[in-house]
Amino acid sequence: VTPELPRQDLELMKEANLNAVRTSHYPPIPELLDFADELGLYVEDEASFCWVGVSGDLNFTPRIMQLTAELVARDRNHPSVFMWSLCNESGFGYGFERSHEWVRAADRDRPTGAGTSAWLEIATLHNPLAISRIEENEKLDRPLLFDESLCIYQGIWGDVAEMWADPGIRDYYVTPLLAVYDRFIKSRVTQGSFIWCWADDIFCVPNRSLEYGRGVTQSHFLTEQYALPGRGLTGDAPWGVVDGWRRPKPEFWITKKLHSPVKISENPLPLPAKGEPIRIPVENQY
Repeated sequence: VTPELPRQDLELMKEANLNAVRTSHYPPIPELLDFADELGLYVEDEASFCWVGVSGDLNFTPRIMQLTAELVARDRNHPSVFMWSLCNESGFGYGFERSHEWVRAADRDRPTGAGTSAWLEIATLHNPLAISRIEENEKLDRPLLFDESLCIYQGIWGDVAEMWADPGIRDYYVTPLLAVYDRFIKSRVTQGSFIWCWADDIFCVPNRSLEYGRGVTQSHFLTEQYALPGRGLTGDAPWGVVDGWRRPKPEFWITKKLHSPVKISENPLPLPAKGEPIRIPVENQY
């Protein structure tokens, strides 16, 4: 990955009215943090541990500590980094407990999270971000992040037939989220949400066949969109706000509108009395 790609990603995120990025589940290319400092995005900086089920094995503790310490040492001077994430969706055993202690001692100002593996200084939840889940945690004793939520259509969880019947169903991605977003903004505990996912997880690899992940192959409608001569498609799912070439998908426009900090009412306006100005309600979340 060259620096031009994360630069383009962060500029597009700003255009979509997003203000934070989670580097799941690996340390990002170093330049991404330079760009985040410059452009003004918060970064949840995550160590390279995903679905780890053996963190209680003491043999792995030195490796967990080493990789986490290298991440903190490399990125600690970036003001864009507002928290460390120690792992994602893993068993939070002895190794991660020790890395948590070390990170807190090495950088006492930044809180830590663990991608639903444990609730540390920051609690984390994944999908779905729903009104009921916001309200049931409103008395939580720490900030809460949904650091995977507001999912884009994925085509891997049994939601394929609907797309066959009507590909335009993607236009309704936002419909159930309007009330959720309003409740989310008003919450005193739920501090943020990270959309899963920013870009399609599909790659054109030389001399490969079709090797989509998660066991679903033909349902993605991707072959004609992504296929190149002499290359096959690998990856997981077309779950991005943008595609692999960073072209905005319909969800990009929807995301931009959902997260717009200035909203104008579209309700019918009464006719003003003679000489009175027309008043249009405007909500400003800045």
